[in-house]
Amino acid sequence: MTLYQNDINKQIILNTAIDLSEAIDLKIMVRKPSGAEEEWDALQYGETSSIYCVTTVGYLDEIGEYILQAFVQLEGEDGVLGDAVTITVEAPYEIRFNIPSLIPVFRVLYRYISVQTYDQSNDTPPVNTTAEILYDDFEMFTDLALDELESILIGRGSIVLTDRQEKAALCHLVADYYEMGNPDWNFRSQSMGGGVSFSRGEKTSPRDALDKMLDQIQKADRVGRRPGSSYTANDLVYTKDHKNYPDRYKITGISTFDFAEDGYDSQETSNIY
Repeated sequence: MTLYQNDINKQIILNTAIDLSEAIDLKIMVRKPSGAEEEWDALQYGETSSIYCVTTVGYLDEIGEYILQAFVQLEGEDGVLGDAVTITVEAPYEIRFNIPSLIPVFRVLYRYISVQTYDQSNDTPPVNTTAEILYDDFEMFTDLALDELESILIGRGSIVLTDRQEKAALCHLVADYYEMGNPDWNFRSQSMGGGVSFSRGEKTSPRDALDKMLDQIQKADRVGRRPGSSYTANDLVYTKDHKNYPDRYKITGISTFDFAEDGYDSQETSNIY
């Protein structure tokens, strides 16, 4: 479960491995990231040996790692502390990258990889736990993808992506991380029997998809930066007259191929100004 600063009504459960039928005091001892220590009142979780509390205002007011210990006091005995566990409280949800909004895009691009949603991961108990990528893992992959995408864009001349393009790029990176974790990736070629075999490339298909998308964006960005390359309505009309369009105005600089003459058009307008 992902916890964010100032989250309330979140259930925190700790196992004590103790028979709690005769417990007279249950607490969760807390050390916050700042070092401040608190005691949170707790209750028995059903008839189990676990205890739980529900977060309220002031519980998760700091960002960072919290150290929690269950405290149990049985009648006629001294109190006992359980093993220390650590939970991490993230920056406020509303100022982080909206990861849940990325999952619908991912499901469109990668229908064969199932993903647990934020709401499913925070149900009590969590649902869709057999998904190929659990929400916490998807969140970790996305954090890595955000850092890598920033480096990639700088390496490509700081090209700028639209919101939709950024989401698609992040989805490709998440899928790449997932596929690279597949043990089958170590097999560069594989025989399927009956004389059928296949070989894997150096990149996963998601990584190839990312490179192809960024190549097209970078190419369009370069064209858009060329002097005199602003596209007006007249420019688009001129390109239709391909035989009389000077090749100096073409990106490739290659003369027009005229199928009627079975070769390059000898009548194409020259590069004379």
